[in-house]
Amino acid sequence: MKRQLYDLTDEPFVMFVDRLDEVLKGEEIRYNVVGGVASQAYILDMLSKKHDRPIDGLVRYEDVRVQDYLRSTDDVDIALALKGDDADRIKTITTVIIPKMGFEGISPDGESLVEFRSERVGASRPRFRVY
Repeated sequence: MKRQLYDLTDEPFVMFVDRLDEVLKGEEIRYNVVGGVASQAYILDMLSKKHDRPIDGLVRYEDVRVQDYLRSTDDVDIALALKGDDADRIKTITTVIIPKMGFEGISPDGESLVEFRSERVGASRPRFRVY
């Protein structure tokens, strides 16, 4: 089965990562993004500084093919600092974080409607569909 792959130059994917940040900060949950998305953010920051351009300008900059530097991914890996025992942490993920991740709105560029819907609920590997 082929999976859809994204990187931080894909607007709906960036919106999803921003929504995750918003929900976790709103719940005062400390976290770190790890894995592929963290690597992408680091590389984009490095390229942005090297070419003295903001990231959105870097994507349109003809002298740099951003896609040559980024490895696309199909997930967002995060490390959460949750309090309590295992049951408390699982409850926080399944009854607080996941329900609040749902979103429907217009993309910042005004070009598309975007929706995030929970597809698989669980403390381990919850899944969201980006429409």
